[in-house]
Amino acid sequence: MEKTPVNTFPTILRFPQLGSRLANLEAAIPGDPSDYIVQQHGAWWMVTRQNNQETIYAGPGPVQVERTSQRV
Repeated sequence: MEKTPVNTFPTILRFPQLGSRLANLEAAIPGDPSDYIVQQHGAWWMVTRQNNQETIYAGPGPVQVERTSQRV
């Protein structure tokens, strides 16, 4: 059986759609989930990339950074 490259299954950021309690949005982000720090400050959430301290999300939560199970 052939190994599937890890980057075939992208890392995604899942965050709430503004104005909707039920719908979430997803965005593909580079790297592995372990490359990111997710912090909660009350109702405000921040996602920061560890290697350069870039904030890629700041807003309402909850948020998730995970590897998707779907191929690109």
